[in-house]
Amino acid sequence: MLGYIDSTVGLVSYYISANCCDVKYSDGDFDLNGVNLYHPLIDKEVQVPLTFNFNGENVLVTGSNASGKSTFLRNIGISNVMAMTLGFVIAEKYETSFLYLQSAVNLEDSIASGVSYFLAETLAIKRMLEESNVKKLLILDEIFKGTNTIDRISAAYNTLTYLSKRSKVFAATHDIELTKLLSKDFKNYHFEEEILKDDIQFDYLLKEGPATSRNAIEILNIKGYPKEIVEGSKKMAKKLIEDKT
Repeated sequence: MLGYIDSTVGLVSYYISANCCDVKYSDGDFDLNGVNLYHPLIDKEVQVPLTFNFNGENVLVTGSNASGKSTFLRNIGISNVMAMTLGFVIAEKYETSFLYLQSAVNLEDSIASGVSYFLAETLAIKRMLEESNVKKLLILDEIFKGTNTIDRISAAYNTLTYLSKRSKVFAATHDIELTKLLSKDFKNYHFEEEILKDDIQFDYLLKEGPATSRNAIEILNIKGYPKEIVEGSKKMAKKLIEDKT
């Protein structure tokens, strides 16, 4: 009894101090919307809160490195866990269907077990493919990034299409090709950056549509990579784009 009282006091204290709201549960199959949702593990003062309406949508997120894709997915995931277990989240408003979370985020390889990163991800996604009578929320960060471009895009397209038929899916990718291939089954969102003289700044605002910029080579430049590498990379990137076009 004392343990129960102690845990309850802790939850109430957190609810009040973090300015949480009660979750409203929807009868819809795949509803999810919120106003000013915060990540519970990041200081509020350095966050940009999320306001969204993903009712009936599967979400594909693109954007440059460090723009906020992974943090966004983690926020959606951990808020789902809080909603399904505690009944409250850190937001002004939050409404969701009852959704069971499965994720493929921050996976690791294992030398001891002989499991590569790609195999670890394959096994994690395989569990998502299993038949279930429970409605699911599936979160995949940079799906199949551990393999070559052709296989990655082909496998990602067919896997995400399959998963989206029976579950609510949130996925992040650097492959802009997927934004076009999946436009029928997924709503595109992106994060973007502003490149200054010696720095890159992010606003961490979720915007509709696919990403239209890249920053990987510019990061090499800002971090002091030799000019030969930076200029060579820019020229090759330009040629590859022209050849693909």
